[in-house]
Amino acid sequence: MKEKILVALKTKYKTFGFGDKAFDGVADYLSKTVTEESQIETAISGVEGLLKETLILLETKKRVYRNNWTN
Repeated sequence: MKEKILVALKTKYKTFGFGDKAFDGVADYLSKTVTEESQIETAISGVEGLLKETLILLETKKRVYRNNWTN
């Protein structure tokens, strides 16, 4: 089931820019509760907010890092 979740995550969130390791971690987490293929879409939609928040945090860290090194 994990492989199917992984494919679905990469397909739906490919524009988010996460690497394979990040997607693999999310797929591993979801595979513990997703037992049927029909649950995959609901499960991956459920982590969208978390993924978006992670992107915001990463972008903020990049800006802080850049500002600290250029000043």
